[in-house]
Amino acid sequence: MELNPILTEVNKARWLGSTDQCYEVIYTVVRAFQVQNIVEIGTHRAASTIAMCQAVKDNGQTPRVWTIDNWSQMDMRAAAVDHLSRAGFGPNVELVTGSSRDVLTKLFERTVDIDLVFIDGDHTEDAVRADWALSSPHAPLVLFHDAAMYAVSRVVDEAEAAGWNVTRFPTTFVEGDGRLVGVALAARKGAAGF
Repeated sequence: MELNPILTEVNKARWLGSTDQCYEVIYTVVRAFQVQNIVEIGTHRAASTIAMCQAVKDNGQTPRVWTIDNWSQMDMRAAAVDHLSRAGFGPNVELVTGSSRDVLTKLFERTVDIDLVFIDGDHTEDAVRADWALSSPHAPLVLFHDAAMYAVSRVVDEAEAAGWNVTRFPTTFVEGDGRLVGVALAARKGAAGF
């Protein structure tokens, strides 16, 4: 399945941090839950952003994405802007610069009706836990990338223990650095049919 020609081009670099399966899961979740307004933590080259935007577009809606990155690699910001523009989603995405811990509260204060938060930034347990704590009150759906990693998996387990419905989507590919990947969806009870 080709989600978007630019995504296919971007994803040729296996060091990107995801697999085709991850993008397909992300796309499917966004389509299935009719997501339109998204906050993404961790942009890198905007591949996940493109997958989510494409899903919203394929649902006949206009995507609105706020994507956060500290842009420690400035060439990645330029690549993200280029990829979003060529994929046709530049006007639909606001690139937010900074640490998610520093910008999420302000972002949620000025944006309403967030449908989904996608956590794929700093993968340390403390950072994932902070992203979850700041995001979960503001969105009925939270999607975690690299959910097979121990640190991320622990936070997903905590979300489930707190009463969120959790679905794990393991992926069979292994990234270039040898980590297993996976995606997990946490849905607030009563949200989107849960």
